[in-house]
Amino acid sequence: MNKSSDKEKWVNEVLSSTEGMKKAEANPFLYEKIIYKLQHRETVQDIPAKVLLPKWILAGVVILLLNSLVLVKEMNRGKNIRNTDTQGMGMLSELGNQTTYNY
Repeated sequence: MNKSSDKEKWVNEVLSSTEGMKKAEANPFLYEKIIYKLQHRETVQDIPAKVLLPKWILAGVVILLLNSLVLVKEMNRGKNIRNTDTQGMGMLSELGNQTTYNY
């Protein structure tokens, strides 16, 4: 019973603490500001597809060219390794024939 009276006392203290407070008032020009901003907002203009399409095509072509360039360089690099390191390749083939067991 003591707990409920303490709780009621606390609730009453909290509620009485709001006495003497003024109600919050909005700016008298708030409504006019909102209406003005809604009426005069800038509209976002869409960029026409005629302008964007060539840019996307150019970007795609550039990406394809870069990928092709990297592919050709990698293919040439592989040829150079095969031509210069024949002894190492022989050793690798010998290692491939060995069987190892891990128990």
